[in-house]
Amino acid sequence: MGMRNVSLMVICALSVRAGLWAQDGPNVEEGKKADFSRLVVAGDSLTAGYQNSQLIFSGQIHGYANVIASRAGVGLNLPLLPAPGFPQVSIVDGFAVATGIQPVARENNQQTRDVAVPGFT
Repeated sequence: MGMRNVSLMVICALSVRAGLWAQDGPNVEEGKKADFSRLVVAGDSLTAGYQNSQLIFSGQIHGYANVIASRAGVGLNLPLLPAPGFPQVSIVDGFAVATGIQPVARENNQQTRDVAVPGFT
């Protein structure tokens, strides 16, 4: 991951944190709070929750984009892919090896607000 991507992630995380602090901060005008109800995230595999060489439910819910959205109090309606995930992965001699690329029906069919695509930058 390049320095530019790391910098961008830090800036995004800080801006979300600043918005959350503003909700509780001492100088907030009455009735003015940060509105994250239309939060949409875009990016690459890390934003999508791609972990352990595949896109799978457990990686998606623990991905940084979903963690930030949860802290902001909003849902991303993740497309939640159940096991065996995509692509299907097996461990061979301690290495993750793609064993299949069959599409998996997602658990959540609502419009997602995590439009990240693994492999795209």
